Order: sequence, then C-alpha cells, then structure tokens
Amino acid sequence: MFKVLGDSLKELFDNSIVKALIPVLTLVLGFYGRRLIDWFSWRRKQFLHRIIVSLNTFHDGKLLLRTIMEKSCEEVFLNSYAVNVVISAAQKTTDKDPILPIPKDEAWHILNSALNAIAEEFHQGVVQRDMGLPVKAERYVFCLTHERAEDVKQEKIRLLMIRSDVLANLPKEMPALESPHHRLRFETLHKMAETRKTKPELFAEVEICMPA
Repeated sequence: MFKVLGDSLKELFDNSIVKALIPVLTLVLGFYGRRLIDWFSWRRKQFLHRIIVSLNTFHDGKLLLRTIMEKSCEEVFLNSYAVNVVISAAQKTTDKDPILPIPKDEAWHILNSALNAIAEEFHQGVVQRDMGLPVKAERYVFCLTHERAEDVKQEKIRLLMIRSDVLANLPKEMPALESPHHRLRFETLHKMAETRKTKPELFAEVEICMPA
C-alpha cells in the first residue's frame, strides 16, 4: 500500500502543471503566513523585530524617556543569525529581569553592532571635534532590554542609554514621572545598575559628541 501511495505522489509531483504551481503556492503561503504572524503580533502588541533606542535622563527631579531612533532589528544587527540571537534572548526576559541574557560569547558582537548604529546618528559631532570646533562630549552606557508588564503598551526590544555617571548614582526614591507606567523604567534602570556589576559583558559604552 505504501509503495502504491509513494508512486502516486511521485507521479503527482512529476506532473508539469503541479511543478508550475509549486512556486505560486509557496508565494501565496508565504504571503498569508506573514500576514497571520503580523496579525498575532498586532493583537499581542509584541514587536520583537523592532528596536528602539531610548535616552533616559533626569531633569529637575523628573525621569524623562526620549526616543533617539527606531529601526528594525535587521537594520541594526545586519545578520539574520545575530537577529535570531537577540530575539531569542528577548523571549527569555521576565517582568523581574528585563535585560536580554545574550550569550557571553555573542555579547560583544551584538553590542558593537548596536554601538555602530548609535554612533551613526551622532557622527557630526565627532567630525566637528576633529576640525577643532567646540563640542560637548559625554559617555553613555547602554544595554538591550525587553520590558514586560501589564501596562506596557507595546513590547519591543529597547536599547536603553543613560549617562554613565547618572547610572552609577541613581536616585533611590521614585522621581516625578511624565506618565505613571514610567515607574517600570525607573525599576529597569536600577536593575541595569545592579546587573552591570555582575554581568558587565551585557553592557557597552558610547561617547556622544554634540556641538557646544
């Protein structure tokens, strides 16, 4: 029976019409499969293929969160394997620990790609300094996170930037917030400061130059 079935299937796929339809069917299934995945992502508000670079500052006693840029993971990490490493790490975070547990032997390469993406946004200041023009330079520490909580409106991979000296001296008490759900970010920043002491490989620093 199995031989007959196998022969029948072979005959079917040897048919020229079926051969011609296979690429079309593959294209259709890929198109609708992508749409189905996008629908599930939208319903869950989970977009782990996107990365947001977020600047975290304290001004007049208030925590301010500002988006520097948003790109697809493919634009930042440039390699499908690296993207899979990042997304896989993002899926392992918890509401108690939002920092991506990137494997130690992959961390430098992942963070260096992220550093290059940030540096590209601020290249003008570096050139101005080289030309002898006045600039202001600060060092920022960053890591990759995936924050999870009921009041997180959209789950995305976030690269959190904060001045190195500020991260080392975070206020202990909750500061004034622009939005109530920003309390989670304050908790994440404290988790960053704590984790940097034990897992420094998950962090990197970038120097930002801006016209003075």
